[in-house]
Amino acid sequence: MNKFIAAASALLICLPALINFTSCHDPGNEINPLIMGLAGQSEPAVYLFQVSSSHNGDFLTDASSRADLDQLALAAYQASYSNLHCREVHAFISVAADDEIRDLGIPADLPVKSPDGTVIANDRADLLDGSINTSLGDAGVVENFVSNYWTGATSEGGLHGWNCTNWTSTASNGTTGSSGSITDTWLIHSAVSCGSGPALVGVCW
Repeated sequence: MNKFIAAASALLICLPALINFTSCHDPGNEINPLIMGLAGQSEPAVYLFQVSSSHNGDFLTDASSRADLDQLALAAYQASYSNLHCREVHAFISVAADDEIRDLGIPADLPVKSPDGTVIANDRADLLDGSINTSLGDAGVVENFVSNYWTGATSEGGLHGWNCTNWTSTASNGTTGSSGSITDTWLIHSAVSCGSGPALVGVCW
């Protein structure tokens, strides 16, 4: 009964927020989760999600075209993950020396989760410190049959030398992360042929 009364009170206090799909002033963070849930919104977080289960390493025709990769991520987000209510969507991959995973502008203070809410890392620093809390496979970010995904990255989210010539070629090798790893090999597991077709992961917040 007490929980029912508290919930009813929260709804009355924050009715304008519910109508307008926004949050309300809630110093104790007790009301906003209820309002956000009823409004169909997720709690603020960074989310990793699967863009493609298999793709060769020749994503781009122009080595500087991050926008092409991000468009792939956006299409997957719009098709399957729009319930996460993200405002920024990118491919989770390092492309060039000035366009690395660590350059994407991922918010520093938000938890990193899978689409179902499993915590992968506590924040951006935790994500790029060489280990994560839950592997992308166990968190449900990638499908069960996916063993690796393109990253082109170092363990800190930089650019690795193996990157399919900045993702323009199938003739070389590209760095992948392991879907079953929580150590640094979640980002830098092995270099595979750029024609072998690992998955691609996206990130949004």
